[in-house]
Amino acid sequence: MERTPAATVTLRPARLEDLGVLFEQQREPEANRRANFPARGREAFFTHWTERILGDDTVRVRTIAVDGFISGYVVAWWQDGRRTVGYWLGQDFWGRGIGTRALRSFLDVEKTRPLYADTDVGNVASRRLLERCGFELVETVDTGEVRYDLLILR
Repeated sequence: MERTPAATVTLRPARLEDLGVLFEQQREPEANRRANFPARGREAFFTHWTERILGDDTVRVRTIAVDGFISGYVVAWWQDGRRTVGYWLGQDFWGRGIGTRALRSFLDVEKTRPLYADTDVGNVASRRLLERCGFELVETVDTGEVRYDLLILR
């Protein structure tokens, strides 16, 4: 897919029929490297999505569509007493402002504050996206296995 500016970026509730595309996107090696998160196998991915995302009323998830094509998702969930937001874009949709536009739209719906996000310290593009949307760096966490930046939107 050619990297031209997206004409229309929309969010809609995620549906079971989106999962095939989202599964393939989460398998992209460069995306896994940047996120420092391994791809799930098909069964594990579908179980996680049907039970822990679509099957949990406290989770808010939206599919990102660009000019009618599924390009990724934005999701918010509770973890360790904090509301956390995350997102994933298929690699064909990088570098066009889609993630920023999608997250800004999502933040109009997800009103919980403070809202937390984290990103691998090496994923500069993701950190910049979060900062463009108003998130501020809280700390860099080093678990001994992984280093990530924790950000907050107040």
